[in-house]
Amino acid sequence: MLLILLTVLLGFFLAFLLKKECKKIINLGITLALIGLLFSMGVALGNDENILANFSQIGVKAFIIALATISGSILALWLVNLKVRFNLSKPSTEPKSAKPSYQGLKLIVYIFIALALGIAVGAFDPAGIAGFIERTGMVFLYILLLLIGYDLYNNKETLQSIKKEGLKPLLIPISIAFGSIASMLPLIIILPLNFFELGAVASGFGWYSLSSVIISQSYSSYLGMVALLSNIIREVLALIITPLVPKFFPKIVAIAPAGATAMDTLLPIVIKSTHVGITPMSILTGTILSTLVYILVPFFLMFL
Repeated sequence: MLLILLTVLLGFFLAFLLKKECKKIINLGITLALIGLLFSMGVALGNDENILANFSQIGVKAFIIALATISGSILALWLVNLKVRFNLSKPSTEPKSAKPSYQGLKLIVYIFIALALGIAVGAFDPAGIAGFIERTGMVFLYILLLLIGYDLYNNKETLQSIKKEGLKPLLIPISIAFGSIASMLPLIIILPLNFFELGAVASGFGWYSLSSVIISQSYSSYLGMVALLSNIIREVLALIITPLVPKFFPKIVAIAPAGATAMDTLLPIVIKSTHVGITPMSILTGTILSTLVYILVPFFLMFL
């Protein structure tokens, strides 16, 4: 599991040495590596008759986990906000990130296509190539982690936000992470999963692609599918719940349902539900939670 974190740090170090952002190339590489990973994940799923036979049960578990993580995140951030007041200043101009974006929707479509094709290949296993494709999944995983580390170094806006606001905004992602994971405790009673399995799934924080493939490659294709569906469902539920949150809670709590996607896919929804002054904290929160994914998911898997 340490190799996962070291690969991310290697990408971070390479970006530091090269001093080149190469955003288009990096983003393309991340997308292609992700599609390759999910295709190989689909092959593994298609080869497992037990998973295919119990797909509906997996969906129910995923929905329960998604609802619990959102509820736990909202509750935790609300409690923190009772003690800590976050400054949400309203800028005079609205940044480009506040405009609606369909990139997240396109990515979900690509993911489902790659996954569906992989399941089909795994189920029919033409020429016995399924085993080979499954083994290439680890290669795609480490390419993806390397590129993510490279991209993380180039996220200068986040570093500037930390310098400007101090350490207080870090309480937002910390409380969301704590709430998501703590919400798994009561689920031990009703779901046939132990706390470490639930903790690994919850630690995706809505970033369905990375968390699911780490779990699938390192532990179990079954749990990887639970992670994929639960984090996708979390993002879909967040689209519905986020506009309702400011009606019952302080505006800052609107960041909580989105989790890691607060910095990109759900950012326009968070802004429209509150105001544009929440942008720096939303981006910072999403970035920190995304970073925690490839720390906490392997951490929980270490105990399995």
